[in-house]
Amino acid sequence: MARRIGLTDFQRSLSERLAQAAQRAVATGNRLGVASGSEYWLLRLDQAGEILFLPEIQEVPLTRSWFRGVANVRGHLMGVVDWSEFRGEAPTPLTYRARLVLFSERLAVPGALLVGQVAGLRSLEDMQPEPTETPEPGDQSSSPAWIGARYRDGEGRLWRELDMAALVREPAFLNIAGVC
Repeated sequence: MARRIGLTDFQRSLSERLAQAAQRAVATGNRLGVASGSEYWLLRLDQAGEILFLPEIQEVPLTRSWFRGVANVRGHLMGVVDWSEFRGEAPTPLTYRARLVLFSERLAVPGALLVGQVAGLRSLEDMQPEPTETPEPGDQSSSPAWIGARYRDGEGRLWRELDMAALVREPAFLNIAGVC
């Protein structure tokens, strides 16, 4: 006779297996690749949450243009930041390729990045590290703390690693209030 499993036990088991798979992927150097504006970004799997098709996004008045608004994700409001526009590029077109990448629950930020396209899993083993730009002494134009290592893939594309944990602590990212 087949063993019966309750729904709660099944969900717990599935959740544990998914967490273990994510830990293995992080340990082996896998990252989630996304395209945003003219750039390619690598997101750590332990910092990125779900990837969603675009839900309805409600605008919030008196906020910065890169703060697209809030979305209802299974009964929870998530702030949506246009990753391209936040970095000073053109707003992300809301096409069939655009996705929301939720922040991991571990980061305790109910939000998501709007990206132009998800490019799938990328292995750091298949990429070549790029030298980082060393700022001159006294240079104030150094890269923000949320920009990590840079890599070049086999097709010559430059990929930047995004430290989402550092991003959610960045004052410029947290200040969504627009000019009144």
